[in-house]
Amino acid sequence: MKLVAPPPRPSSDETDESFALPLTPLLDIVFILLIFMMIAVNLNEQSMPIELPEISSRQSQQSADIIIEVNAQGNVHYDGVPVRPEDLAERMGPPGNDSLLSGRRILLRVDEAASFGVAAHIMSLLQERGVIDLSIATESP
Repeated sequence: MKLVAPPPRPSSDETDESFALPLTPLLDIVFILLIFMMIAVNLNEQSMPIELPEISSRQSQQSADIIIEVNAQGNVHYDGVPVRPEDLAERMGPPGNDSLLSGRRILLRVDEAASFGVAAHIMSLLQERGVIDLSIATESP
């Protein structure tokens, strides 16, 4: 049986070069993941066309204290009385949590063909007046 001497150890200069990791494949994978994430984020930002559903909500209509309706032409009725959209804020009273509408149940009925801007304006006015119980419905089928 022969004893074999271990191979000589490399000097410190040779050690650094022999154990260098190849970074090119690692960087390639990082860039591919980065590109994938950028594409995935851009796809989520695109909106798709949707149709508003038709909802019949008889129970909500009977239990609401005030009904605000918007037809397809953008005409607004506040509790059955026609109101111009610009006069609606005055009809609702001053903003604040202690307003006339605070704590009351409101039903907002919006026609499917109505502009969303009118409905968004009404919801903003209701929020300014402390309304937290708001039901939203579209025209009955």
